[in-house]
Amino acid sequence: MWAERLVAKLGDSRFTGLAPVDWDSVERKYETRLPSDYKYVCDRYSGFSLNGLCILSPRLNVKGKNDLVEATREAEELFLETHDEDDDALEFIPEHNFAALGGRAEMFKFYPHRPGLLKWGQDDGGGNYYWYVDGNPEDWIIITEHRDWIWDQHRMPMSEYLVRGLEGRVQCRVLGSSFARGVDLEELPPQ
Repeated sequence: MWAERLVAKLGDSRFTGLAPVDWDSVERKYETRLPSDYKYVCDRYSGFSLNGLCILSPRLNVKGKNDLVEATREAEELFLETHDEDDDALEFIPEHNFAALGGRAEMFKFYPHRPGLLKWGQDDGGGNYYWYVDGNPEDWIIITEHRDWIWDQHRMPMSEYLVRGLEGRVQCRVLGSSFARGVDLEELPPQ
């Protein structure tokens, strides 16, 4: 339902005749299944940036934006490099809404650790968007992180998060209220 609503808001792809993504191969490569709403959206577009938020996709012909695991590893390396001087800081999330994980304040590990963060998006302002990979992919929650140590959690699928963001109905310090300025879709050429 949310994926269909998102696609309706985005409109048709400007690229016709897109071949289906081979999700079996992608999921074998990542060693995990992916949420169905993500696959539904990626199947309909070549890859895109929505209001400055790039949705990572196997269709993108851009290094670092077509491989979720590679993008996650790069984000982890940057995170650790940025915060490696204070080991205590890596144990707890300082700016954090604790709602989605029931008060958990320990620092998340990055995928392929399970549970761990798997990156699905990044924005122009330094925000990273992850799934918290734990259990059934349909139940993964959204974790957002800004390089200034701002973390938010949202118990909803990616497509619901994006629809609510476009409608100004998601409270997220990383995404911000400017995301609800309308639909600015920049679709990138497929591989």
